[in-house]
Amino acid sequence: MLTTNIMKNRIVKALIMLTCMTSCTHNHNGDYNYTEEYINLNKVTDAITNDVVDSISYLGLPDINGNIPVNVNKLYVVNGTIYIGDCWRSKVFAYDRKSGVPKFVLDSRGSGPEEYLEIRSIAIDTAAIYIVDNYTQRMMVYDSNDGSYIRTMKMPVIADDVETLDDGGFIFAYIPMKGVKLAIDQPESRLFVVDKDLKIHDSYQEVKDGIYDAIGQRTIFSRCDQGIVFSTASIDGFFIIDPKDPSKQTLIRLPFTNGLEGKWDVVPDEISGYQHLSSVPYVCGDNIYISYTSDKGYGESVLWNSRYNGILQNSSDDLSKALIPIVGTYDGCLIGMVDDYETYSYMIEQGFAKAPDNVSQLLKDGSGIALVFYKMKK
Repeated sequence: MLTTNIMKNRIVKALIMLTCMTSCTHNHNGDYNYTEEYINLNKVTDAITNDVVDSISYLGLPDINGNIPVNVNKLYVVNGTIYIGDCWRSKVFAYDRKSGVPKFVLDSRGSGPEEYLEIRSIAIDTAAIYIVDNYTQRMMVYDSNDGSYIRTMKMPVIADDVETLDDGGFIFAYIPMKGVKLAIDQPESRLFVVDKDLKIHDSYQEVKDGIYDAIGQRTIFSRCDQGIVFSTASIDGFFIIDPKDPSKQTLIRLPFTNGLEGKWDVVPDEISGYQHLSSVPYVCGDNIYISYTSDKGYGESVLWNSRYNGILQNSSDDLSKALIPIVGTYDGCLIGMVDDYETYSYMIEQGFAKAPDNVSQLLKDGSGIALVFYKMKK
């Protein structure tokens, strides 16, 4: 589609996005209403990413006691603190938002009463870090100021992701996979709304016998000003859920010509011929950043801006504000990550904005990573 080189391997070569076409309202299984919007992957505008990016800034994040974030599965900025959930390695990192100075790393993997065996997912609010541990069927709660243990709660369901709701409760997501047998019996739904004590109040998106996802996603929820973004590979699109009233949902449909929706008999070895989301989208104001797999098996990254009502490309002659892979959003910013000096050097060679010397040295020494904040125009 688009062929703008920015950096090796993980840095996107082509940035496209979505065009809203129409909307309508549906009732799903009689339990909630959602608005459905259709958007197009094929319209490319004359605008470029430079037209919607106001400025770029770097923030270096050094190692904490020898620990460096490797995977940014979820990223939060709460009360002046950046939290990075490296769920693959069962760690949560906390840094000062302005300076990047380390605060703590939550690394409590173990079999003790205040420990977890895995981090399947995390959610964070002003009071606490909430960790889903499916191995022990518990939610572990730690203080978001220092990472100290607070309490343990019994999980009502096996969950693949979690987010907090405005009333102090939570929303859990479960993605059914063929051949996976759960350790507990639970309602056959994808979404569960619970109160602060984890008592189930509502469930949405019923999962009937024989309905499975062909492939999973490591992260299923992301946050934005509009609400909670929810996606699975089996839906040709994604939902935005109201954290004040989770029964209010908007489905943003992607017009995949050969998507996985309704293809319940497809197994992982067969998905190369299908289009599907490869990670949860990131919504930031007028912009949505989406990563998906094409029906040719190639990874694509897309950017759409509602003011231009279409897809934006990187500039062909000024890559100073070109987008790299996005890992989160905050306060009108899309956030990218650079985790090694070779990648950073390649970006600079291509004309990308340079980092301050201390951030560049951090990457060169291999003693930390850098976040890239794209302040988007309003």
